[in-house]
Amino acid sequence: MTLQAYLDFLFAHGGRQLAKSLALWKGGIDYERDFWKNWFASAGGRWPDEFHARMNNRELLPFVKNRLPQAGVPVILDVGAGPATNIGSMLPGRDVRVLAVDPLAPIYDEIIQQAAIAPPVRTQFAFAEDLSSRFDPSSIDVITCTNALDHAIEPAWGIIEMLIILRREGRIYLGHNRNEAEAENYCGFHQWNFDVQGSDFIVWNKERTLNVSQMLRPVADIKATMPVENWVVIDGTKTSETPVEMLGYQRRVRASLLEAMLLDMLRTPAASSPRE
Repeated sequence: MTLQAYLDFLFAHGGRQLAKSLALWKGGIDYERDFWKNWFASAGGRWPDEFHARMNNRELLPFVKNRLPQAGVPVILDVGAGPATNIGSMLPGRDVRVLAVDPLAPIYDEIIQQAAIAPPVRTQFAFAEDLSSRFDPSSIDVITCTNALDHAIEPAWGIIEMLIILRREGRIYLGHNRNEAEAENYCGFHQWNFDVQGSDFIVWNKERTLNVSQMLRPVADIKATMPVENWVVIDGTKTSETPVEMLGYQRRVRASLLEAMLLDMLRTPAASSPRE
């Protein structure tokens, strides 16, 4: 499937496909809220080192540092960062700008306020699928996402959005468990599987299979590896500008999302109003 064919499929028949994906996705929100609420209350629970790392101003992790451009002040975006990014926030001897986004940022703001803790990088609201409405085209140097993009409504769409806001020769790093939806029996946010075929990145579920490396080859070099068992790593480099006419694209996005929202509301029974 080509990039244009995928977008045509995604926006075909208004927002019906998006409404279906959105209905499945929102089923995981309560679990995520409870998980992070308990995580803050227990200072990380089984993961105290991660709690300390997220809550303190620490050096960028190697997989981020190794992808930085040599000159300038690099802008790094962590997508699906949770309440506080885990990639680090500083680099000794060099200025960097680290940003973090997550669609559940409003929920995380409430949890953080209750916990009275201020992480070094505050997570902003954004879906992977709408990054170009939050950030200017070609404005980001490095984009990271770990254990989050397979929770997205449409992961392939999220990668397209990453490429729109990424600078030419900018880098993408994705790290995820292999075939997580299969392992979790398609429960909650777990609706997509990530896999490797040769060096190609495969995104699939029970209904669809996308070879993302092939689909995006005209605009990016996307290589998939499995350096350790069941851990899929995607290393992407933007090679040319994404052939998307932004005004027409954004019009299709708005129209489809509004219809998807309405269709999702119609699927969900409204609470009965009390009789007067």
